Order: sequence, then C-alpha cells, then structure tokens
Amino acid sequence: MLNIPTFRLTFLLLLLLELISFYAYIVPVFGSIAYVIILAVILAATLHRLEIGVYIAFAELVVGSKGYLLVLPLGGIDLSLRMGIFLIVMTVWFGNFVVHSNVRTDIRIFFHTSIGKACVIFALAIGWGVVRGITMHHSFTEIFFDVNNYLYGALLLPLLTVYRTPAFFKIMCSVITSAAVLLAIKTLWLVLWFSHHLWYWWEPVYHWIRNTGIGEITQLVGGVSRIFLQSQIFHVVGLCIVLALLTVRVTGQKEYQKNLSLWLLAALFVASLFASGSRSFWVGIVTGLLFACVLPIILTGRWTKSSGLHTIQLLKISVLVGVFGVILAWMVAVVPLPGLGTGSLDVSVLAQRATTFTGEAGVASRWSLLPPLFAEIKKSPLAGEGFGASVTYSYKIRVYAQHILTACIPPLRLNGGI
Repeated sequence: MLNIPTFRLTFLLLLLLELISFYAYIVPVFGSIAYVIILAVILAATLHRLEIGVYIAFAELVVGSKGYLLVLPLGGIDLSLRMGIFLIVMTVWFGNFVVHSNVRTDIRIFFHTSIGKACVIFALAIGWGVVRGITMHHSFTEIFFDVNNYLYGALLLPLLTVYRTPAFFKIMCSVITSAAVLLAIKTLWLVLWFSHHLWYWWEPVYHWIRNTGIGEITQLVGGVSRIFLQSQIFHVVGLCIVLALLTVRVTGQKEYQKNLSLWLLAALFVASLFASGSRSFWVGIVTGLLFACVLPIILTGRWTKSSGLHTIQLLKISVLVGVFGVILAWMVAVVPLPGLGTGSLDVSVLAQRATTFTGEAGVASRWSLLPPLFAEIKKSPLAGEGFGASVTYSYKIRVYAQHILTACIPPLRLNGGI
C-alpha cells in the first residue's frame, strides 16, 4: 500500500518543479533565482531529516532525465539541479557520519557483507578508470562528465543510514511511484501536444525538452511524434513490478476490480513506453517477460502445474495491459480539441520500429559504431582507455522520405549521472 498523502504531495511538488523549469527556460534569470531558493529549501529539509533529502534525490532522478531541469551557471560550468541535490545530501550525510558513531557502525557492518565487498570492488574499478583517464591525458571535463554517471551510486551511503526509519520503504515507494506517474502523464501530455500540431504555435515546448536534456521529440509520418524521455527507463522497471503484483493478486473476476489502480498504473507505463518508440525499452520488456516465464524452472529445476498457471496468468495480464496502454496512447493522440479538431496517430508507424533493424537512421548509426568500438578496445583490452576516452565514427545511410520526415541522431556520449 502507498502513503496517499505523500503520493499527492510529491506529485504536486514535482509538477510545480516542471512548471518552474519551463518558465526558467523562457526567463533564464528566474531560473537562477529559483535554483538557489529550491536548493536552500532542500538543504533545510535535509538538515531537519536526512531521509527527506534522500526522497527528493530519488524523486528528481525519476523525472529529471539528465538532471538539468534547473541549472545554475557558474563560470563555464552549469551546476545541475541533480548535482546540487547530490552535494547537499552527501554533505549532510557526511556530517552525520562524523558526529554519530552508530552511522559509522552501520557502514562498517555493511561493507563486511558480501554485497558490501562487491560494492568496494566496483568502486575500485571506477577509481581505476579515473586514474587511467588521467594517465592517458584526457581532459578533466571529459573525465568528470564520464564518471559522474556512476557517482550517484554513493547515495547508497545515506540510504544505509536512513532505511531503518519507520515507514521508510512505504514512503519511498510512494515518492517513486508518484514521480513515475507524473512522468507518464507528462509523456501523454507531449503526445497530445505534438499530435495536434500545437508545436507550430509554441516551439519553446520543443526547445525546452531538448535543451534541458529531458528527452527528444522526433516527428515521423502519419502524424506520429516519438516522445523519448531518458527517464522512461523507470517505466520499464515499474511495469515489470506491477505485472508481477497483478499476477500474484489477480486470481478471479472480482480481483480485477480490486486492483484497478494497478491496472491503470500499468496502462500508463505501457502508453509512455509505446510513445517512446524505443526498441531498447521494448526488447527489455519482452526479455524480462521471457525470463519471468522460465524463472520457476530455474529456481525449482522442474516445471510444475502451479508454475505453468502463473506463467499463463502473467502472459494473459501482459497482453491485456499492452492493449490497454496502446489504446490509451492512441486516445490521447486523437482526442478532439476546440479549434484544432482531432489529432492523428498512425499506430503502425511505431509498431514497424519493433521489426526494423536495417535501413533506419538510428539503427544504422549503432551498427556503424561497433567496428570503431572494437578497434579501440583492442588497443588496451585489459587496462582500458579510462574515463574521458572518446570514439569517432561515421556512417552512410539512405533515408527514405516515406519512412522518416525528421531524424534526430544524438551524439555518442550520453551524459546522465549528476
């Protein structure tokens, strides 16, 4: 069960953050002022209770994609909102670590466990990548923006300090679920916006999405606008969890009505992932379902009637959720608006992406990337090139007008992290 007041409060605060982010894009000076005020509030809340800062960090992680909903220009560096939140949470945690002996004890106990030792090995590998990058004379900026993708793992330390707080997991689930729901609604809002050609009237929406690193919007034929947000990866994880819950809980006709909120949540996630047009997400979901089907055999070493029934139930629910989600995305795209009429969405255009592995810009660029990558790996297969290394590649492709009107090919480097 979720904590409903926490769910609602999180939703409203994140919605306010989205509105502030958009207005900050229009008026940059407002963005800097809002950044300082928001971080000051977060600092005060985190000093009051460390777990609040942890909740905020994970909520922003779910909705913020690359973390640049707000930025503070400092010289030649833009300090992202995510980086500011991270620094606040880690600084307050370190203060607790120094002052309170029980915090140090909890950390010491964790790192004596198998998982803790694995984390140490992983941290050493990251450290080696930094050292290797420095010895290979890569620029500091390139090294930082490469390794910062992994720095968010340090939030494990404050997590270990606050996870025993009463109702922590219930509140954390409520916060993350609320953020995921807002992200899904935001995706559907963008579907509505771009399927009705409102973007011709208000281009700042498009530039806000692109310039803040929230995502990419690509218009295809048939009135289809692919709405890809990096944070939609959390919908893949969320969908798998919700499908598992539905499989366990739905055992009869009455149970379908009792779990209506789960059905709606799953449909929202599917609608968002369908609108993303991301083959990677789709393949991940299918692979996860196949793994879930064979998991009973892996765990027990044999196939039983009970596991077979659960597998059939999982597949049945997955199909129903998939159909509901696609219908939801379609309904949002074609709903009539005053003065604009109905929108358009050719579902087959997005569906074709699932079976297109050649002759398309995004696919061709990735296939062309493999040979240069393997060539660079061969230069130093064990020690590696370190963080900050880059690979340059080129490709040739014929883009047919009937398939793609606009193709947006992102740079090779994907800067997430803080």
